[in-house]
Amino acid sequence: MSLQWRRFQFFETSEVKEEGSASTPIQLSPKYDLACCTSGHGTMVFGDNEGNIHLLGRDLKPASFKAFEVKVDRVFQLTSQNILLAVGEDKLANQQHKLIQLKMWFLDKEDKNGGPLLVRIQKIFPSKNIEESPVTALAAVDDMTHVAVGLENGSVILYRGDLMRDRIQNRHSVLVADSKAKVTALYFRGSGKQTMLYVVTTKEAYYYFTAAKIETLVSLKDGNLTCSTLNGDQDLVLGYQEAIFFTLGDDNGPCYGIDGVKHCLAWFRGYLVLVSTDPTASAPVHRLQVYDLKNRFIAFSDTFPEIKCLLCEFGSIFAVTGDRKVIQLKEKDTQTKLDMLFKKNLFVIAINLASSNDFDESLVIDIYRKFGDHLYAKGDYDSAVDQYVKTIGRLEPSYIIRKFLDVQRTQNLTQYLQALHEKHLASSDHTTLLLNCYTKLKDSAHLDAFIKDPSLHFDIDTAINVLRQAEFYDHALSLALRHQHHAHYLTIQIDDRKAYGSALEYLWTLPFEQCREHIITYGKVLVTNLPEQATELMKELCTRYTPRKRAETGKSETLVPQQAAASGESALSSAFSQLMRMGTNQTPESSTPTPASAAAAPEVVVPTQRADPEDFIYVFVTQPSWLMVFLEYVISRNPEQATELVNNTLLELYLSDSASDVAIRQEKRIKALKLLQSSKAFTLNHALLLCQLHQFPEGTLLLNERLNLHAEVLNVHIRAHDHRNIVETCKRFGKPELWMMALQYFATTSTDCNSMIKEVLEHIDRQDLLPPLKVIEILSQNPSISLDIVKDFVLKRLEQDQKVMLEDEKKIASFREETQHMRQEIRELRSTAKIFQNQKCSDCTNPLQAPSTHFLCGHSFHQRCIPDEKECPKCAHTNSKTEALKSEMQRNATNHELFLQRLKVGGFATVTEYFGHGIFQ
Repeated sequence: MSLQWRRFQFFETSEVKEEGSASTPIQLSPKYDLACCTSGHGTMVFGDNEGNIHLLGRDLKPASFKAFEVKVDRVFQLTSQNILLAVGEDKLANQQHKLIQLKMWFLDKEDKNGGPLLVRIQKIFPSKNIEESPVTALAAVDDMTHVAVGLENGSVILYRGDLMRDRIQNRHSVLVADSKAKVTALYFRGSGKQTMLYVVTTKEAYYYFTAAKIETLVSLKDGNLTCSTLNGDQDLVLGYQEAIFFTLGDDNGPCYGIDGVKHCLAWFRGYLVLVSTDPTASAPVHRLQVYDLKNRFIAFSDTFPEIKCLLCEFGSIFAVTGDRKVIQLKEKDTQTKLDMLFKKNLFVIAINLASSNDFDESLVIDIYRKFGDHLYAKGDYDSAVDQYVKTIGRLEPSYIIRKFLDVQRTQNLTQYLQALHEKHLASSDHTTLLLNCYTKLKDSAHLDAFIKDPSLHFDIDTAINVLRQAEFYDHALSLALRHQHHAHYLTIQIDDRKAYGSALEYLWTLPFEQCREHIITYGKVLVTNLPEQATELMKELCTRYTPRKRAETGKSETLVPQQAAASGESALSSAFSQLMRMGTNQTPESSTPTPASAAAAPEVVVPTQRADPEDFIYVFVTQPSWLMVFLEYVISRNPEQATELVNNTLLELYLSDSASDVAIRQEKRIKALKLLQSSKAFTLNHALLLCQLHQFPEGTLLLNERLNLHAEVLNVHIRAHDHRNIVETCKRFGKPELWMMALQYFATTSTDCNSMIKEVLEHIDRQDLLPPLKVIEILSQNPSISLDIVKDFVLKRLEQDQKVMLEDEKKIASFREETQHMRQEIRELRSTAKIFQNQKCSDCTNPLQAPSTHFLCGHSFHQRCIPDEKECPKCAHTNSKTEALKSEMQRNATNHELFLQRLKVGGFATVTEYFGHGIFQ
């Protein structure tokens, strides 16, 4: 029974025309019948019954030459060399008998007549040992080491050796099958010692290993064999009336039920080409069909009156008809064939065709896409997504995802996204979408498998966020644990599950740097809810932190349905234990603790890192009392960590304590004072402001002294009305302004402080700080102060002023007398002659001799004793200073900025100074 084959027309037919003619077909051997044909190495060869061989090259121009005198029986062309073998009949000289010979030509060389060069002739029946019979088959190995000739009586003559060079008459063997059926075809397979010869007769097919010492005949099939060929793998294809059989080397292969009488078989690019007739037809015609056996369809089918032979060459199929015309079958291009299939919606065949012919991958992917679109349009979503999955890696995923979002086909979308992740081509958005699909479908089984599959690669952060949004907290925690995403784990435990204890336990197991970073992030919430435990962790981080190891339970990690926070926390503890065991390469058996070891304290290792307590200050915003405990502990263990910020914060905590117990408040004030005294690492202005705001005078005094704010120190005592300390402060620092402040205070106070005023006045008098009138003006503000208190001060100052006045008067009289004398000298110099009576030189003190020089200043010199006669050497220095001073005053007279600056500082004294220098003249 034959199979039902789909039929297509994937080949175009045309007659081979004569050169220069568009309508006249070529006709091989128009006068004689063709007896045989072959092809290979770019040439088609035909032999006729009159001994002529016709050649048809790539240009399809026919050429002929006389090969035998009588006829050509069989021809064979090598594929790797341009060599032609032929068996035919020649007449013996002077005899009427025929001589059957094997001849060999070089087709790429010419003889003197312009035909192919004949290089060897071999008699087929050189002796009477071989029974003569008509030659019915011919085959040769490409290296010409074996040539086989098949006879009508079933015998096969096998020639061995280098047939290109040696004589081979005595190097042959004869193979005879039991059936003695006519040999219809011979085929060599392989080379060297593995050379195999297929022999096909009308009744059977067998093979023979040419290198075997014992000649072996193995029958393949019995029956009415009509034709045969070799496929692309050099396997034998046999044509029986009821079917087509294949062999696989030396064994039987597949069989295809194809009815009809087979006349000719050929193999072309994976196609089986068959010429057959229908024995039941009233007018038998030859049907030429091209089968794609792999994809189960007929690529071409047409009828002809008669087909003599088939050849496959030049990328086409050539059929020679009974009237010796040549028909060419040319395969259509790939796109044309696919378009034909697409029009009929035969996508499966299109895919198989593309795959079997090694088409470009992008073309195959496009076929899958079109197939998926076709199924999608029909509503077959399950099958459509199967096709879309095959496009992953080439087709943009959004094209498929958008389709299934539109129709809400969540299950199909999930299938596609799963495949996308399995091929490691998913983005974070794809992961988000897939997890949303799982959660929407409530598919916990697939969700578990997805997040546990180590072969899948996806964005862990995205997956955890999606699971959190869907409230699949157990799955999110499991994923965070497995991939060591500490931030996600803590966020889920703290924000979602409110499992603060589990979060702290997890923090204790992290390495130093990671623990520090995460306690900074989540510390505020933990301190608010578990202040003691969180404070203890931060203490350790700043002093001697060592990660802890959780007790192992030996339980496997399991995912439980979503429960309350407490039950979920215990489930995650088991998962956490399993993960930690995996991280330390321990087995459940070895990690199970004994009662003794479970109670033992964790091993302590000396740390090499310490956290900065400044990083943790802000997390105690809701727990200032625990912040105080934390800072006191850190400073006591590591005094070098007592930075300005730490000390400022601790001082503020001491001073701002609102405890109602007076004893506790006093204790805090004592701690604050000790802190100020023991450490200089403060922001002094900030600390001073704190002490002032919280009315802490002891600290205020201490900080004012450090800042050299002596006036502020005095003000503290003034506000406290501490008379003794007011005076002592003025004595200790000795600044004039302090005494003035003290006098101002005592002048306004209502208490009896006469003794203090007298002491202050003594220091004012000693340092000459204020004039008597100013002192009286200040003290007059207090009506209770009597004149007796300032009497001694005023009298003493008046006496001092009287002495100063007398001294000034004497200086004035002296200056007047000197000025009068200088004016008199100037008048004399201008009005009377100057008489020089000096007898000695003012320089060398020797008696004056001419020539000499006399100056108006009264000095006389030998001319040799002075370098310059224009100026007196004795008065030159004084005169230069006077001139320089005069020039300076003249310059200052125009420097208004300098005058204004000095005026701001000196006031009226500056004006009198400038006036005295004559600047205003």
